[in-house]
Amino acid sequence: ENGKMISHIEDGSNAVFRLTGTNQTTSYSKFVGYSDQRGKDLINMVGLIAGAQDYIVNNYTKCNQAVNFVGRTYNAILEKMGTSADGGGIVNGNSLANTIGRDLSSSGVPSFYKTASMNESAMAAASAGNLVVGAASGHVNMLTTQDFSITRYAKDGAFSVFNYKGGQVANVNGSATTGLGPNRNNSYQKVQYAYVTHFYSIEIIPVIHVSEIIVRP
Repeated sequence: ENGKMISHIEDGSNAVFRLTGTNQTTSYSKFVGYSDQRGKDLINMVGLIAGAQDYIVNNYTKCNQAVNFVGRTYNAILEKMGTSADGGGIVNGNSLANTIGRDLSSSGVPSFYKTASMNESAMAAASAGNLVVGAASGHVNMLTTQDFSITRYAKDGAFSVFNYKGGQVANVNGSATTGLGPNRNNSYQKVQYAYVTHFYSIEIIPVIHVSEIIVRP
């Protein structure tokens, strides 16, 4: 942001992203290229989602805007890769929480009712690099992907290391004081404590390359 480091995710990728947009209803993390970070020149989708989620947990106050920020980031990278995600358009704007939940429910994307066995299926989908959104009346949140070390940078250059854990819920605008976020009520929490009834997996559509075969006599 403004040329200053916000965070660094140890996900094995050399990819660099820049915060772009004018406000919390248009912002997302835009891919700008690769730099030498002792990794590979590729975009790691689970790391991408992790970085976007950690940004909203520390900076957003509205759950729907937080989910849409991660959704815009996710969709922008998929577009650059020449593909998209089933249900991706639902989290690519500024829809309210109830609208996101309603549209995901009717979209036909994989859904998981919040039980112990379904939680495991939803967490597996998130671990594979899909954006998994939890929804209930008036609220939305997201599942985290895999374990990463994230270095967070303050505006004065000070930094701290956070251990991001997969299989948790990245939650914005919760009911308890946690110390995270502008209103001090954002959190990472265990799935069973999350105020949602269903999880929905917004999954990447595979890119199919078709080769032309010419048969000569």
